[in-house]
Amino acid sequence: MVIKGFKIVYVLTHRYVDEEGFEDEKLIGIFSSKEIAEKNLIKYKILPGFRNYPAGFSIEEYTVDQVNKEVLDVFLQNKKKIAEKKNG
Repeated sequence: MVIKGFKIVYVLTHRYVDEEGFEDEKLIGIFSSKEIAEKNLIKYKILPGFRNYPAGFSIEEYTVDQVNKEVLDVFLQNKKKIAEKKNG
């Protein structure tokens, strides 16, 4: 999908924490449309390793060639905290 000259992709992941606290996250795929991502989600929902945690699926929209602002903000906040600790 292209919006105002920007390429949009859809990232399908599956994440869960089991009863013993084991955390697992899988990148299933990066797709050119939300519809294709949703079709793949339906396929994976019935597979072993996925069907026991159906709420673990996520489809996120990203713009290609653009910095993820949330990640950048967290990085800058952490960098600031480290600098403050060094300077006392």
